[in-house]
Amino acid sequence: MFKSLIRKFLLDRKTPYKIRERFTLIDNNELEELRKSFLVNHFTKDRGYDNNFLRTQYGAKAMEDALVNRLTTARDLIIPWISSNINLHESEILEIGCGSGAGTIALAEQAKFVIGLDIDLDIMKVAKDRCRIHGINNVEFHNSGEINISKNYGNEINVVIFYASLEHMLYKERKAWIQKAWNMLPNNGYFIIIDSPNRLFYYDGHTTDLPFYNWLPDNLSFEYIKTRTNHFLNHSDIGISKSDLMKKGRGISFHDLEIALSMPINEIKIIDSLCKYDRKRKQLFHLLSSLNRLLKLRKPSLESRYIKLMKEYQPDLHPGFLQSYINIIIQKN
Repeated sequence: MFKSLIRKFLLDRKTPYKIRERFTLIDNNELEELRKSFLVNHFTKDRGYDNNFLRTQYGAKAMEDALVNRLTTARDLIIPWISSNINLHESEILEIGCGSGAGTIALAEQAKFVIGLDIDLDIMKVAKDRCRIHGINNVEFHNSGEINISKNYGNEINVVIFYASLEHMLYKERKAWIQKAWNMLPNNGYFIIIDSPNRLFYYDGHTTDLPFYNWLPDNLSFEYIKTRTNHFLNHSDIGISKSDLMKKGRGISFHDLEIALSMPINEIKIIDSLCKYDRKRKQLFHLLSSLNRLLKLRKPSLESRYIKLMKEYQPDLHPGFLQSYINIIIQKN
């Protein structure tokens, strides 16, 4: 009862009106049109989804996330966070790994211009359909393997965003794209990582739902998943290759930035993280929740205890790198 009351009064905050007024809403018929685009261009046998996938609980959630939930999260959480640090209305954004365009829509509703890149041309068809259905016309999509972004847009872009994309790149790809994005940004430009699973966390909630999975080397992780005969990743009619498994998502960490940018993490200017923003936004809620837990003699959650342990071991590391997912804003200087 207590928890439900504080949630009602402290968490049910509306997205700021200045953001909501720019939302492009669609009706049920248009949502069904988007669903058909996913069925034709994404959830197909050629892409590793068997005929029964969408009938499973996991598959139904995947479709619901793709259609609605990711856009809702982007609009109600990610955009307010970024907007608290950056004037999006004056920003020209490069989104690397735009996928099906849920984040692209949320960004384009607020920004001056968005360029969406992806190597997957089929999923890009969904992103284009989504923009058309939403009536978004300040977005350009390009094949990331063909366009020279620095040559075509290098003087215009002031924000680069990896929205749930770095984890889907192989190591060499990830390193190259971090370097390319960083080098094309002007001084004081913004480099943003959103919703990438943290390699250092004890549980892989992104790809496998298995404990300690992100700690395994790539070869071992591939061999291990094959031993889990009942695992959903083994239920494809065409099987899964090592490369396909790696691209479904492997965790990243601050080490990727240190290597790609050739500088220690304490020299990289991190201006905010989603966990810090969320903590400030829900400060009273967290205080009352802690008090309620103490009164009931309950332990903190396993996740919070693990984060505290990592912080104790690496006290100088920014807390954005200690969460289960990495969400950080970096300013180039």
